[in-house]
Amino acid sequence: MAIQSMWQGPGTFLDLKTGLAILFSVTLLTVLTKALYNLYLHPLSRFPGPRSHAISRIPYLYRSIMGTLPFDMLTFHSKYGNIVRIAPDELAFAHADAWKEIQGHRGKSTGGSALEMEKARWFYRPLPEEPLHVVNEGREQHGKLRRQMAHGFSERAMREQEGVIRGYVDLLMRRLRELASPSPDSPTGDSSPVVISDWYNYTTFDIIGDLAFGESFGCLESSKYDGWIKGIFSTSLKDARDTHLRFTKDKMLRRMERGEDRSDLIEGLLKKKDELGLTIHELIANAEILIIGGSETTATLLSGVTYLLLRNPHAYEKLTEEVRTVFQNEDEINLVSVSQLPYMQACLDEALRVYPPIANGLPRVCPPGGATVMGEFVPENMYVSIHHWALYHRADYFTEPDVYAPERFLGDPRFENDRREVLQPFHTGPRACLGRNLAYSEMRLILALVMFNFDLKLADECGDWIQQRNYLMWQKPPLKREPYTDGFTRDIIEARRAVLSTNPRNDRPQKLVSCVDDSPSSLFNTEDLQDKVVVFLLAGSETTANTEVFLLLLLLLLLLTHHPATLAKLQAEIDHACINETMRLYPAMATGSPRCSTEPTIFSASTSVQRDPASQILPDEFIPELWLDER
Repeated sequence: MAIQSMWQGPGTFLDLKTGLAILFSVTLLTVLTKALYNLYLHPLSRFPGPRSHAISRIPYLYRSIMGTLPFDMLTFHSKYGNIVRIAPDELAFAHADAWKEIQGHRGKSTGGSALEMEKARWFYRPLPEEPLHVVNEGREQHGKLRRQMAHGFSERAMREQEGVIRGYVDLLMRRLRELASPSPDSPTGDSSPVVISDWYNYTTFDIIGDLAFGESFGCLESSKYDGWIKGIFSTSLKDARDTHLRFTKDKMLRRMERGEDRSDLIEGLLKKKDELGLTIHELIANAEILIIGGSETTATLLSGVTYLLLRNPHAYEKLTEEVRTVFQNEDEINLVSVSQLPYMQACLDEALRVYPPIANGLPRVCPPGGATVMGEFVPENMYVSIHHWALYHRADYFTEPDVYAPERFLGDPRFENDRREVLQPFHTGPRACLGRNLAYSEMRLILALVMFNFDLKLADECGDWIQQRNYLMWQKPPLKREPYTDGFTRDIIEARRAVLSTNPRNDRPQKLVSCVDDSPSSLFNTEDLQDKVVVFLLAGSETTANTEVFLLLLLLLLLLTHHPATLAKLQAEIDHACINETMRLYPAMATGSPRCSTEPTIFSASTSVQRDPASQILPDEFIPELWLDER
């Protein structure tokens, strides 16, 4: 009653306004005191950085929410150096040595406690009720989980699972060919641009679904995301989260029914679940981490490297040449053979530098007693991190850091001063990414088959596709490519291989080469011959884009090299006598095209008409003079 009388009735000791004023003053004083302490007395106050970030973590969180943190971090490091205070209790490092000192093995203290830097709980497990898994577990349990899962991610396991992976990649190729086919509904007969970024996601989700649960998500078949996948990215909504957990539990139970002998990514966990004390919720949590880590990041990098290749024609042409020169057919493309393509590996590594799937830093906490990083002592319970995108775009470590140049990984002297050891997209140390082998296996195989089968062109509206915001993962807009399918260039390559390899008794190419070599140099040189071939190839898009016409061109050149006089006339005359005569003898379309009249359908066969003795003199002889003006 005494307390109540202080706030009620006339003549009270304190009125409401006064109470609020006191509350506000105390709060303000507390905030100012904390701000002054963080600025001048905090253990990290000696490190440079934005003052607003030193006072409070709010500016850091704001930049994260706005999706600009990776780019802001580059600005901070450019201004303040290799060590920047980005929050009252966190330092960001940008140096090659920081990887080992923050994420490497650090042993134990004299008292037996772990000195390795644990992952920051506020970042990896913000809610205490969230289940533990291989990513957010403590050091000891993480080691046990990792050992059980490591076999499923080994190179040997990838080779054993190649049939599963290749099946989904082949399905991707079939779906892309279907999409690239002319659309009957289009006025021009063309197909619509293909959102290839979605198809990369469909493929990686289906692969990891099969490897983890023993069943795909059906994305490639249905051309859309499964309800399970939608649940991953809608976990802020309770209903979506509950639905997602129900789907996951159902999939996990079906996988458990298949037994422990199925070789896949969670086989080891199922065998040791009782020994490790894993509940169904913890099994589900580990499966979710595998799905997200083994799909979204790989698909993101595939989208990134596709965009970067199409924006840099020299790199695209080199990679296409490498793939189509090394491989004679699709059957030769496998996990082992694609690992032996140096330029492709350089393209992927450079894409990981320019467009790392994980762009921001993943914070660690300093162990009891503190730690020394880059010669600076950091007290215990302080957080440290390395921000990928900012580190990889610093001119201190990479020449022309904003330029996509795979040659920097192939010994090009222009980039001899690059610090390539800075690049650690899969992290390092005892908690390095388990999925490195799987990611490279998928990326190499998918990219090689796409380059082998398709000619790509970036859709006009995707010119600035890479200008994205980042919310832990990149906010990717649709990456569209124009619907070019098996290209004219590939037709030429395959035709050449068909002549040289499929029919070894066909010695026309060798005859052609020998005739060219034996011909007088005054008649024509290599450049002239190349010019003629280019002219012939560009003469028509509909008829030259097939194997028969390529062989026709070989025949034409062979006949010309055996008849120097005829070749001289061809060079001197504007009339295309030789081409016309060759087309008469070897028409690209030997059968006729049907025509409809008021009576039954009629057609004529080109070969029979053009070699009819009644209408042609010496119909089986090569006589270009028949087409000249003086005939």
